[in-house]
Amino acid sequence: MIKKGINRISMIFGESFYLLRGGWPLSYVIWNIIWWISWSIKLMSLNKKADAKKQKHIEKHLLKNYSDIIEKYRTAEESTVECQDFKIWVFWGQGVENMPAVVSACYKKMLENNVNVQFLDMNNIHNYVKIPEIVYKRLERRELSYTNFSDILRNTLLAQHGGIWIDSTVWFPHKMPDIVKGCTFFSPHNKMDGTNWCGYAIGSNKIGSITFSFMKEIMTAVCINEKKWPDYLFMGYLFDFAYEHIHATKAAMDATPQN
Repeated sequence: MIKKGINRISMIFGESFYLLRGGWPLSYVIWNIIWWISWSIKLMSLNKKADAKKQKHIEKHLLKNYSDIIEKYRTAEESTVECQDFKIWVFWGQGVENMPAVVSACYKKMLENNVNVQFLDMNNIHNYVKIPEIVYKRLERRELSYTNFSDILRNTLLAQHGGIWIDSTVWFPHKMPDIVKGCTFFSPHNKMDGTNWCGYAIGSNKIGSITFSFMKEIMTAVCINEKKWPDYLFMGYLFDFAYEHIHATKAAMDATPQN
């Protein structure tokens, strides 16, 4: 317990140091520290306040530094190209043979009821997506975590191919419902915070979806341009940002059936 606490403190302050070096304002770094501490000790009212403060900082940063990408997609019309081969994308970087027992059980259960599952690992993702080499280099140098890399990967896959991404730790003992395949944007509604999405299951029946094209492009640009990945929850903040600033995203999320 003590060792775990020391490791968490070391991680928080190490991250803070790199955020400051990357040019993020001290106020953002302080709220990030407060977020981690309040989350660790389950002080959720303070955690929610810190989360809102961080989101405001990130919104301001994006509007200042990535306005070209934002304006490209702000009023863009939604893709009309339907996904004809609706795949369920599952990723485990080390390969099927190196899955932990829980992940392996989840994957096998999904295969029992679905024939359109496409498994991805670090050896075959190049066959399905085009990701700039610098992203892989930053992953190799540990400047980008596997979690954040998978955020870029899932949005790139969905932008280029459509389908649905399911995290490898999700227990899914059913056939994929047809209603999912009819949505421009689909994700389970997050009942904890009232948002229209959950990162562990997101998808689209469109190739070139505005939402996922925007997410792919801005996350890739951030990975290339920023010295430090802004936040562990960056993908979540980006989805909220897209809902507020990208017209097609708001329309697609609002049209998602209640689930």
